[in-house]
Amino acid sequence: MPTERLYYRDCQLIEFSARVIAHAAYGGRTAIVLDRTAFYPTSGGQPFDTGRLGDATVVDVVEGVEGILHVLEGPVPKVGTTVAGAIDQERRVDHTQQHTGQHVLSQAFERIGDFTTLSFHLGADASTIDLDTPILDPAAVRQAEEVANQIVLEDRPILIHFTDAQDVERFGLRKPAQKAGVPRTGEIRIVEVAGFDSSACGGTHVSRTGQIGPIKVRRWERRGTVSRVEFLCGWRALRDYAGRAETTRALAERLSVADVDLLATVNRSLDDLERLRDDVSRLREQILEAEAARLVDRGQPLKNLPSGRLVQQVYVGRSPDELKRLALTLVRTGPCVALLGSSGARCHVVFAQSTGLPFDMNQLLRQVAPLFGGRGGGSRDLAQGGAPNPGPVDTALTEAVRLLQAG
Repeated sequence: MPTERLYYRDCQLIEFSARVIAHAAYGGRTAIVLDRTAFYPTSGGQPFDTGRLGDATVVDVVEGVEGILHVLEGPVPKVGTTVAGAIDQERRVDHTQQHTGQHVLSQAFERIGDFTTLSFHLGADASTIDLDTPILDPAAVRQAEEVANQIVLEDRPILIHFTDAQDVERFGLRKPAQKAGVPRTGEIRIVEVAGFDSSACGGTHVSRTGQIGPIKVRRWERRGTVSRVEFLCGWRALRDYAGRAETTRALAERLSVADVDLLATVNRSLDDLERLRDDVSRLREQILEAEAARLVDRGQPLKNLPSGRLVQQVYVGRSPDELKRLALTLVRTGPCVALLGSSGARCHVVFAQSTGLPFDMNQLLRQVAPLFGGRGGGSRDLAQGGAPNPGPVDTALTEAVRLLQAG
């Protein structure tokens, strides 16, 4: 015997009684089947209701071959007994606001741009619809949002109809009455937003559009050939607005400006920051060039290359990126070999030579890397290496100098 779905006719019903007609197992837990229920099972993009049955907590509700399965935690009532059911009202209200808001928003997109809703997902934090267009114009989104909220403000009734496949056409459904692409047969439930939208739907809904509360599109993005629209309704939208308003207030206070001037102030600050970054980058280059000039002056001649210089230097805690940039600056100054290292919690080395010099930095690094317990590699002109632990980098660099001068 199929379970009678009390929520089909009364979506606001949160307390009821029913008889246990079967036990079942689901996901390693015990579930019961009732002769009737107000608990909504996961279906059509809408999650299940939670609540209580007798002294047990309902942790999942799913469609099963035996009927609607109520998965329980706690004492399981015996078959044949009557149990009192109570729906989590806050969760039910939230789901009815989001689901009815989706019907209204989907129809609004149909009306302003003939955009068809392909799928709907009611998430824990936000809901989404996928529209059959890869591109959504911000103006179109604003227009759809305005149309949807106008319907909310008009507080239109939400009507429930039951019909069959022969009679369904008179309702002018937003999309065909199908399930998994197959036309529905038997009794079909129609949810109508009076004078605005009609859809074949088995979900729970508010009784009037005013109960949806504000409908707000939060963001949208292209997903292949469709656009995914994320939205909030009712209490979710209000809480989101409250959070954003507080963030705006705090930022405006921090920057000592009025809320309306916040965007312009932030844009100016970001422009200033970009200019400062450019200035810092130029200064770093000048510092590197000055440092490189000092190191070259103190460098030793390269054997058989009187005009060349060999720079050997070990730092403490200098990053691999800084070592590399300094080495490249050094080898641009003229014929030069740069053997740089950094010691500390981790050790790093960078070997570089000017283009055209006869040495092999990759081979040289591989020869001395074992001395500091590291590894590395690269090309003839640039090689890098390191070790995850402290090591005698200075010893390795001294050996590298010996090998170069002896070559």
